[in-house]
Amino acid sequence: MMNDFDKYIYAIQSSLPNLIINDINTVSGYNSFVVIINNELVFKFPLNSTDMEKIVLREKLILEKIKSSISTNIPIINIFNYNELTFSCHKMIQGELYSKLNSEQKSIIKETLSKNLAKFIYEMHSVRYDFLHRGKSLIEGFFIKENSSLIKDFLEDKDKIRDFENCLNVVQNFNAKEDDYVLCHNDLNPNNIIIDLENKCLSGIIDFGNTRIENFNVEFSIIAKKDINLLIETSKEYEKLSGRVVNIDFLISVEKLRSYGCIGLSLAKAEIVNKKFLKDLDLLYNFNETYRNIISFNYNK
Repeated sequence: MMNDFDKYIYAIQSSLPNLIINDINTVSGYNSFVVIINNELVFKFPLNSTDMEKIVLREKLILEKIKSSISTNIPIINIFNYNELTFSCHKMIQGELYSKLNSEQKSIIKETLSKNLAKFIYEMHSVRYDFLHRGKSLIEGFFIKENSSLIKDFLEDKDKIRDFENCLNVVQNFNAKEDDYVLCHNDLNPNNIIIDLENKCLSGIIDFGNTRIENFNVEFSIIAKKDINLLIETSKEYEKLSGRVVNIDFLISVEKLRSYGCIGLSLAKAEIVNKKFLKDLDLLYNFNETYRNIISFNYNK
């Protein structure tokens, strides 16, 4: 019996019989398995087999709808279906993953990259999104004020308690406006940002599988988590282009609350909670000695 990897390679060879394979690289992601052939073609296999066709068709639709509005290189995908395996393929955007760059390389390209990335985000947020259904907001599990003492009891340092309370206040007073909802890429992590090191600029953006309608601040949440310096520079450039002010305090506060173990930000299911107790919010106690204390939330629809 073939394992998953062998199935993927066989599906590729059967779908493209004239393809000569000289080199294979793989990347295992959160919701997909990626096979890179000859450093030229990228094949993406969704890991959720029940929604496989829906997942790849949705990404193809999004890319088709936005391609005329985006000046940055983005994938143009084809879809294959072989023996109950539905998968996509696109030409590899050449360059280096931002996640692979060292500190010196990041410093050299910082100014240009922040402008390039801000332009991409602005163009993305300017696309009409009537082709997508608007679901619930992605920000999930904001910490409930009534339960803040549960965390404070575990924080022995007074400075940490003060910082915790300040962050909590920022998050709970965040106001989401209707006009702030735009089409977001929603996964601008360093593995989806391709850099042209020779020309010291952005080469392309990949992985539009999580694209959805969302508050524009959410677009910057992944950047805030991975690279605070890039967040600050990119948000400044974005503000010049769009006139929208990125709420840096909100994003930093969210990440700090995550580090205190009091907020779940899965970016997947629930509406923004603002000074409001959710009746169907289940509080789960999970005391982890490594992180001293973790309290996580699970919001069920």
